Amino acid sequence: MTPEIHFFLGKGGVGKSTTASLWGLHKAQEKNKTLLVSIDAAHNLSDIFNQTFSGKAVFVHSHLAIMEVDIDFWTKKYINKTQQQLKDSYSYLSAFNLTSYFQLIEHTPGIEQYGLFLAFENILLTQIDFDLILFDMPPTSVALDFLFLAKNSLAWLYELRTLRQKINEKHQIVSKIKFYSKNIETDKVLLKLENLIGNYEKINGFLTSSKSKINVVTNTDKLSKAETGRIAEKIKYLDHQIDTLFINKTKNSETIDYKNFRKKIIIPFSEIELSGIQNLSFFLQKKIF
Repeated sequence: MTPEIHFFLGKGGVGKSTTASLWGLHKAQEKNKTLLVSIDAAHNLSDIFNQTFSGKAVFVHSHLAIMEVDIDFWTKKYINKTQQQLKDSYSYLSAFNLTSYFQLIEHTPGIEQYGLFLAFENILLTQIDFDLILFDMPPTSVALDFLFLAKNSLAWLYELRTLRQKINEKHQIVSKIKFYSKNIETDKVLLKLENLIGNYEKINGFLTSSKSKINVVTNTDKLSKAETGRIAEKIKYLDHQIDTLFINKTKNSETIDYKNFRKKIIIPFSEIELSGIQNLSFFLQKKIF
């Protein structure tokens, strides 16, 4: 069974990682087998739980495991994979000494998001034993680019497929004129496009399904509220809605408009440092969730 996915977005400094950690521990205490994953290059989970994490899931509670994804590793993996695919599809390029230009892929704008996407795909494929997977997301702009990557990539891939099909039609007409009944060789490029479209359609379908929950963490200050509003507006174009607004570090009667969210959870300001599983567990005794 596919795990339920929760993404935690929010402006830097609002307590996104801490909120995701509290939510993960809360779900674990309810006996949900939960995986908390940081895909933010500036990992904070090691500091929150007072131990070192890596790309391998480590249990800190009977039902809670932690993982910190190595973004550089997955970005390089994506680059190497793309370079190899280009070589396989365009093997003739070596005759023109053009393969040296493949290194330009490393400097392609937004390449980090594709590395994140590859890591995300891997987690979905390998961590199927969990009930919940929570993602502590990177800064807002990177997080939104990641969430829109499948949808935006599909728009390009559909156009590329149409163009490639038209090229093949022209090729086939010319071949029939010159070689009569000669068969067209299987198009490796078109096959690759079809595979990519299938992969992105699958992920995009999952991201926009009820199994995927987009949560936003905010504070009550003006800048945090403004960024939360921008996130909510952008998420509409993903054919999705923000599930929960976590209003963190709240004092007294501070409030915030939440009409664009399915529900809100108010997390009071903590008088104790929220680090270490003991302190996190103590704080959860306030029954905030």
